[in-house]
Amino acid sequence: MKYHFDATEDFLMRQNEIKILLETAQEKDDIRKETFFKLSIVSLVTKFQVFVESVLKEFVYLIKINHIQYKRLPLYMKLNSVKIDVVNNALVNLSKHNKFDEDTRQKIEKYILSIDYIFKDEQIVNENLKLKTSFPLGRTGKDELLNLFKQIKGDENIFSNTELVH
Repeated sequence: MKYHFDATEDFLMRQNEIKILLETAQEKDDIRKETFFKLSIVSLVTKFQVFVESVLKEFVYLIKINHIQYKRLPLYMKLNSVKIDVVNNALVNLSKHNKFDEDTRQKIEKYILSIDYIFKDEQIVNENLKLKTSFPLGRTGKDELLNLFKQIKGDENIFSNTELVH
């Protein structure tokens, strides 16, 4: 199945900017040429990072607007969504304090209902589905790239068994 994300078109259009930088580098002397080459590399890496983040954001958006049911999502993706929110939720906060009142009970109830898609597969995907769509601040290497896509099916390397489509 082929997928076409708007992010792909944007990335391909922005590659032209790299071409312009490289062409400009060819016209410059040694010191300026090297600077333009370095700028081209940094720019391309940045554009690729934006592309990956845009694809992930668009992926989540398309799942939500196409009224996909949770049962069609991989279990790994659903459980990873819970994991993303596990650091800062009402149950965790309960272990940090002794405020046992109605407000706390309501927060816990709200949190539990927000993750009920784990066992209520007929629900339509909503804002409760979480997926990290950005590289960690200051870290944009191979492992970070693989971890972003691992959230979907749990594949350690989504590129290892992928056929390229021309």
